[in-house]
Amino acid sequence: MQPIATSVGVGGAGNGATGLEGNVHVKGLAACLIADDLTGACDAAVAFAVRGLQTHVALHQESLPQAEVIALCTNSRDVATETARERIRSAVEFVYQGEPYLLFKKIDSTFRGNTCDEIGTFLDVLPHKFAILAPACPLLGRRVRGGRVVVDDLAGHSVLDLPCELLQRNIKFQILARGDPLTKQMARAKKDGLRLIVCDTETEQDLDAIVNAGTSSGLDLVWLGSSGLAHALASVGASSNQRTSLPPLCAGVTLFCIGSDHRASIEQVLYLKRERTVAEVRLGPKFRDELGLALKRATDILLHIDDCRSDLGQSSLRAIRDVFRPQAEHRISTLVLSGGDTAATVCEVLEVQSIEMRTEVLPGIPCGVIRGGTADGLTVVTKSGGFGGENALLQVAYFFEHEARRVYEPNR
Repeated sequence: MQPIATSVGVGGAGNGATGLEGNVHVKGLAACLIADDLTGACDAAVAFAVRGLQTHVALHQESLPQAEVIALCTNSRDVATETARERIRSAVEFVYQGEPYLLFKKIDSTFRGNTCDEIGTFLDVLPHKFAILAPACPLLGRRVRGGRVVVDDLAGHSVLDLPCELLQRNIKFQILARGDPLTKQMARAKKDGLRLIVCDTETEQDLDAIVNAGTSSGLDLVWLGSSGLAHALASVGASSNQRTSLPPLCAGVTLFCIGSDHRASIEQVLYLKRERTVAEVRLGPKFRDELGLALKRATDILLHIDDCRSDLGQSSLRAIRDVFRPQAEHRISTLVLSGGDTAATVCEVLEVQSIEMRTEVLPGIPCGVIRGGTADGLTVVTKSGGFGGENALLQVAYFFEHEARRVYEPNR
């Protein structure tokens, strides 16, 4: 299979500037992903990793890894609209100068943050591109009906009037219904002067049909969607003998870092505490001592990161670095980061350069290997706060227990 994608990061999690200068030229790059937060970058990029492509999510553009797939995180979900627009503009200009690789804008499947404004900026910066917007992720309860985004998950049922949101921003578009002759409709929309189509989607097969229609249309495309569309794009040309590469596995403590206040995340934490012995730790003056005691008990640790941006929170988080130093008496074997801001903040503290994506523990919950910084070589799981069923965190813990036992005790 020919390389399809690459992921790159923009600036620091708490940095107001993008830090982007020049533009990216990575040998062998076949595609580039741009996401508004770190967990989104990871759950889209892993679609290519599970199909055998070397895939990195880069947190700093100064030292981009050589890879077939690179993802860039703009950290623009929770910033002012104009700041988000500028970060997207800088990111696109950095990663794209007319090269023939696939360009993918990863968007939040529930349209949190500045998603629609970022779509408008994407179209402004790439005036020659025709955009396909397919935000559905059916496996995670996100579908598109009549252009409206329908979400069913642990937080309940919700509907976003996407056409209204786009029209408020003077973005013209056409809705493609399921069953429409997609290729002909795309060509007709282009002929009518439109540059964006919104695709109704109920199933993964719908996403496959959209990708097949788009790739055979002859149009100069940019793709806008969630991890569902990323998987459909990554499947193009993938051979059946490609295998997932598991991250390094070893027995030890799993550190769950939970910062998301999404209802799904809260339910997952409660379920984990009911079904598994975990030591709970919070940021604060006693954090270092409490973390040390939890590590000595050799039980999994649930770290609540409620205020990671305060001076006290930052000071507490810096203590995490000591746990990952080679001389540390008690070591963490797996790091689980729930919530985009949480993931970005912890990675910033640990001076992570990139995450080499490997596989998915569950749909929408990828894992990989940290490259660079204090925790270099550590297995890491990232999860959007709203993804997964109530037992998602427990399943993550079981996954690594089972795989480590299978690898290190093969006769069991």
